[in-house]
Amino acid sequence: MRSSLIALTLFVALPATSQEVEEPLEAARNPIRALFDLAGRISRGVDQTNSTLSTVADQMSEVSARVEALADVVPPAPISRCNDQQPDVRQSDSAIVTYCQGGRCQDIVQPCFPYACDPDTGTCELSCTVNWQCAGGAVCNGVTNQCAVQGYSCDTAYSVLTPTGQSGDCWGYLCVAGTCRNTCGTDIECKQQEGYRCQDGRCLK
Repeated sequence: MRSSLIALTLFVALPATSQEVEEPLEAARNPIRALFDLAGRISRGVDQTNSTLSTVADQMSEVSARVEALADVVPPAPISRCNDQQPDVRQSDSAIVTYCQGGRCQDIVQPCFPYACDPDTGTCELSCTVNWQCAGGAVCNGVTNQCAVQGYSCDTAYSVLTPTGQSGDCWGYLCVAGTCRNTCGTDIECKQQEGYRCQDGRCLK
């Protein structure tokens, strides 16, 4: 019995071997090493992400530069508006077209005559159904749907019709082919119903 107690005491009192000490330490090191490994992977991932973002930024800059270069090659569509600097014209007979390229713009007047400028689109009319789609001095041909210049014509035998549709008196003279005559050879060439007579080549009362 005494020998057993001595053996047990010796067993407990003996120092632990290096393997017995290293195994718990190694077990403690493993989680720490795992954390360091994770931190390393995260760091490498961040570096890779930054590199990717930098590459994307460079590509975006290149695309932007190409778009700007393309804008110089393919200019934007021109902008058109009616020329409002003609208040004496029944309907504006020209349009102002703005062309832009390379950051510079230029206005060019585009004649519409005999058509008018459409105020809704700012462009020249291409056909007509009513006279207001034609410029001053032109009328709409209802058969062809085209604006045509209308010259002076005779409204009556002694009055003339202007291109704007106004009737003008020939002051006693006969109207011939849209023109008031200014001489006469006989009384019939004067407006006799108003008392005009041909005297010395002139229609006088």
